Amino acid sequence: MEPVRMGNRIELFVDGAMAERMDGAYLKMHKPEPKETVLVTNDTWERELGYTTVISNGAGGYFLYYRGQGESLSGKDEDTGQVTCLCRSADGVKFERENLGLVPYMGSKQNNIILKGANSTNFTPFLDTNPDCRPDQKFKAIGGIMSNENNGVKGGLYAYASPDGIAWKMIGDSPVVTDGLFDSQNLAFYDANINKYRCYSRYWDEGGASSYFGGFRAIQSCVSDDFTNWSKPAHNDYGEPVTEHFYTNGVVPCPGADHILLSFPKRFNQERKKVSDWKEIGISDAVFMASRDGVKWKRLFKESWLRPGPDIHNWTDRNMLIGSGIVVMPDESFSLYYTEHNRIPDNRIRRLSVRKHGFVSLSAGWGTGRASTPPLLYEGGGLRFNYSTSAAGYIKAWMSLADETPDMPADACELYGDAVDESYPLGGSMEKYAGRAVRLHFELKDADLFSFVFKK
Repeated sequence: MEPVRMGNRIELFVDGAMAERMDGAYLKMHKPEPKETVLVTNDTWERELGYTTVISNGAGGYFLYYRGQGESLSGKDEDTGQVTCLCRSADGVKFERENLGLVPYMGSKQNNIILKGANSTNFTPFLDTNPDCRPDQKFKAIGGIMSNENNGVKGGLYAYASPDGIAWKMIGDSPVVTDGLFDSQNLAFYDANINKYRCYSRYWDEGGASSYFGGFRAIQSCVSDDFTNWSKPAHNDYGEPVTEHFYTNGVVPCPGADHILLSFPKRFNQERKKVSDWKEIGISDAVFMASRDGVKWKRLFKESWLRPGPDIHNWTDRNMLIGSGIVVMPDESFSLYYTEHNRIPDNRIRRLSVRKHGFVSLSAGWGTGRASTPPLLYEGGGLRFNYSTSAAGYIKAWMSLADETPDMPADACELYGDAVDESYPLGGSMEKYAGRAVRLHFELKDADLFSFVFKK
């Protein structure tokens, strides 16, 4: 077995790969903390809130994009009256509209609309981090709709580019991805680990049914060198058949550990109805999964990551939709953004807070647990932990060559506290391990270990 080459890379437990052996220890999923409402969409052009995206504006602040629909629209994806709206934020908490004066709506340009048309149904931008990116295309986006044979609408995802994230132009005049059904928040980003663009979109997994809509909403991906020519999409591989509706995908490289992709699909239960007098059927929550290659995904927990909660307005259809993007806050915590109160006058976007890399921990309760990593290539540096213990709990660690299973040293340091980046003294000389395959071993009691790294 080839050792995992870590270098100075932060490793997480989100896919279970770093916990090859466990005895009394286990992996635990941590739920996000809902915070404040950042925007209520109640202007005339945004009465029905759609997909959201929060990204860096490239200058220290953030852009929030979202779909808006006025009361007079049909609600169909191909409706050309849909709009894409923009808000700005300096801190990822307070977002403000601006009168951009770009797109007329009902005879006035006094609005925050940047785009109008059918592709606004799921227009999703990103800041392009490709070092070879042209300055006039520093921001890119995809947007599009599914085919509608009844109305003669040709579906597909179109590519867009912008120098500033505000003024957008289509790249070419034809869709760049056509294999799939795109009535979802399809998204794209540049993946520096493979030096390619990735695009995640919807297809319908037939699941034995005779037609698309008899199956399940599902996720696929493709890659591109130039954002114009894309590979044939590959279906997400979970190691088991698709049996739930994943309405969106929410895929994003993990900040600070971008060799790991995270995904926050909205799980749609289309046959359930909680509010008896609500017109539409279907309720939603959000789940969590992770991948190291973008195609094979580990979903360690079938339970929801984000529930609708006690607010009855979140038990109507198509809520709890986690949008595209993660913001790293000044305290290093992560902020994600989701939609609530769909089709209710106070349609709104709310912020979620997550501890830095705090999605899944290696954990133990009051009973002591132990765990070991797979073989790791040690290339130098001191060991550091992102961890939390109780006042009585602790974490101990030691290192061995990969083919050895030594007992815990009697003088192993007992670490306790709560920190996102704290040094752990392994003790003894580390030089003998340089360039060799090693394992880390942990003993935990009433503790959570979220990530670890060797820092030089």
